[in-house]
Amino acid sequence: MSKAIRLGFAIVALVGAAAGNEARAADMPVLKAPMRAAAYDWTGFYLGVNGGGSPGLSSTDVVFTSNSFLVGPGPVALGPTSQFLVGGLGGVQAGYNWQTNATVVGLEADI
Repeated sequence: MSKAIRLGFAIVALVGAAAGNEARAADMPVLKAPMRAAAYDWTGFYLGVNGGGSPGLSSTDVVFTSNSFLVGPGPVALGPTSQFLVGGLGGVQAGYNWQTNATVVGLEADI
């Protein structure tokens, strides 16, 4: 046999040996460890803050007709008017959660 063929057989043998149990015995079951549950827990205190804001523009057409409160003949029109509005909102929350198996129960207070 030539050196190239012997080298080819050696490479195939090494790859087969390194591949693990699946390559050596395809009919044998592969035993794997069962998956473990995630190791997190929702039990405990928490604090939080929240906030937001929004700009806006409001415009209206207001028309008043003459009545006893307005002086002068005929209808009086006031409008159109527009106003730029800016608003904000913020708060704080705190609470406690208890977890038992897959159930989470909690209390929360917020302002």
